[in-house]
Amino acid sequence: MLTIHELETLVKNFFHENNCQVVEQEDNAFQVHLTETMDRKLMNRPFYWHYLDTMNMQGTPAKITFVTTQNQKHKNGHLLHVSSPYFQRIRKQLNIDGKYTCLYEQTNTQKNEPLYPWLIINVKIIYKGVLLKEELFSLGINLFNTTIKNEMMENIVTKKMNKKISDYSYTLTPTIQIQSAYYRMINVLKHYIQNKEHAWAKEAIEQFNHEKRLMDEYFQEKNEHYYKVLQETKMRYQPTVKIHVINGGLFYLRESK
Repeated sequence: MLTIHELETLVKNFFHENNCQVVEQEDNAFQVHLTETMDRKLMNRPFYWHYLDTMNMQGTPAKITFVTTQNQKHKNGHLLHVSSPYFQRIRKQLNIDGKYTCLYEQTNTQKNEPLYPWLIINVKIIYKGVLLKEELFSLGINLFNTTIKNEMMENIVTKKMNKKISDYSYTLTPTIQIQSAYYRMINVLKHYIQNKEHAWAKEAIEQFNHEKRLMDEYFQEKNEHYYKVLQETKMRYQPTVKIHVINGGLFYLRESK
């Protein structure tokens, strides 16, 4: 779970990367001046923009004030938390725009500094049996030295990232191809799944067998309807595991100290 500081950093980085002005304010608040593009994506006012487009007029993008703690000075500010409406819209937009990205860690050094290429993927493992269960992973592989790490997004969420490389920074050439790196991480997840206890799968199979016995007692003969219901029941309880890649990208990062 993201801390409020990490969440605030993530939101600010999102707006910075989309060319929105972020103005710091007192009492744990900051205001975002949206661009027209981000207003159209986040503010849910299509009729306003449709009217202006029809009239060939310039619109005024909205300003949003976010607060990390509710207070009287900014009582109309939008409280920032993972379930807040604006953060849900931002997360949805990240899924749309951020299926794949390429970002560089920002540096302020006056000497040449290498940035290491990391392929990072955010993955959801879906277990379906009697119930549905999900696990989230953020895996990264260093394309220069092949180191694989988990919780990568948590590690970089507080870093300053940009779509352009900083002056004096340079990127190291990968030693492995992206496709090969991707499958290495997928194999790590497959190995994790294979070595995990799957009591839920046994429970699903037992539940299916239980319902099949009830069906055998209920149906006088095994006709077409019987086999149709049996197949539907089997599909409902058939244990399955799926690896779903949510998004990913290339991140050029400074060497960890």
